[in-house]
Amino acid sequence: MRVKQVVERLFANSIELEKNKVKTKAIFPKHVLAYKLDNTQKFYAKANEYLSKGTLKQQFEGLHYLLRDYVIRRNYLFKVSKDLQKPNKEVDIKYGSAWITSNPKEKYLNSPSNKDYAEFFEDDAVYIEVSATENSESVNVNRAIREAYKALNYIKAYLKSQGFYLIERDFIIRDQGSSIRKKSFPRYFHLKRIDDGSELNIYDSFKRRTNRLCKRFVELDQLYLSALTNPVPADSLLSYWRYLESLYYEQNIKVWEMITLISKLIADFEPFYMRHILRVNLENILQNARIFGTSSSEIEEFYDAVSGRKFRSNSIKTLKEYQQKLKHPYTQIYLDKIENTPRPELIENSRCFFERILWDSYEQRNLILHSSLYNDLQIRRLMRVLPHVCSRLRALIHDKLKRRNYDSFYQISQQIIGE
Repeated sequence: MRVKQVVERLFANSIELEKNKVKTKAIFPKHVLAYKLDNTQKFYAKANEYLSKGTLKQQFEGLHYLLRDYVIRRNYLFKVSKDLQKPNKEVDIKYGSAWITSNPKEKYLNSPSNKDYAEFFEDDAVYIEVSATENSESVNVNRAIREAYKALNYIKAYLKSQGFYLIERDFIIRDQGSSIRKKSFPRYFHLKRIDDGSELNIYDSFKRRTNRLCKRFVELDQLYLSALTNPVPADSLLSYWRYLESLYYEQNIKVWEMITLISKLIADFEPFYMRHILRVNLENILQNARIFGTSSSEIEEFYDAVSGRKFRSNSIKTLKEYQQKLKHPYTQIYLDKIENTPRPELIENSRCFFERILWDSYEQRNLILHSSLYNDLQIRRLMRVLPHVCSRLRALIHDKLKRRNYDSFYQISQQIIGE
């Protein structure tokens, strides 16, 4: 919710009763809202009384009610694309909270709309409508996408076809009778990957090697690629964790030993930790710039420089040149900190950071496997780092194994740490 909208709602004092529906932008405490579910007329009377006797103190108390109770309720309509021909029958299915249909036009095209909105609808497509209610629009969209993928799995089984995939960057948002089309969403900005290792062809590197460990590494790479390409973050996290566990399965080492080992390995190579913290700062700055309508070009330029594949620790000088244009205190303080902190301390900070990420990933993995629950925001946070952990570990093992044969991935890891 924008600052202007918050201020408008804080000082709103008008209320109307139209066709047995109360219309107002005002914020009410719980004892007034309790009448809303009981009786419209009574709610209107109590709300009107509250507003007529309202004081400045009550208006500012409204900010507390707004932040505590504010939620966004939306319906999201996603289009399902397909590699195969049109279904040979009409689709109209309820699956959980999702509505799967091949004809959403009656609900979504019942009033004049612009050409761009109307072009979203096709005669031979299947659509998924899901609802989400959260106190953040970005969380709402992520939850809606997750629910849509659950329905998509059902569609594949119901229509006996694997040729369907969800178009998640182009969808309709419907709220209280109005609908708009969204062709992108800001959440993709911070998911820009630094290096996912997709250009490293493990099969090609070891196709002529007969060593048992080389063959095992090629087999396990399917787990890595599955995690890399899975569109559902929680499922992707599970695959990444399976990849890590499988690398050290034969040694039967405990989870804490594996996490300690991997965090030491990753911390000694390239300053991802520094880049990650700097990128988070830049993303927060960019978000605020968009909210307040200020220029974001310098921020995006800085962000691209930090995210570039050629970034190394000696790029601090280059980043300071971007900082001269941006002139933001957060990034200035952090760049100074990187420059003035001894390398051993930076490596230790990095090791602790990766260790926390791995422990948190393990916790979410357990929640998913044992209770089918997980924390959306935590998953999003972890999926900004865990892919890098696996990508870097994969590259390190690849480089060592390519030079000579080893007995285990554990042996390779210990040798790298000892160098």
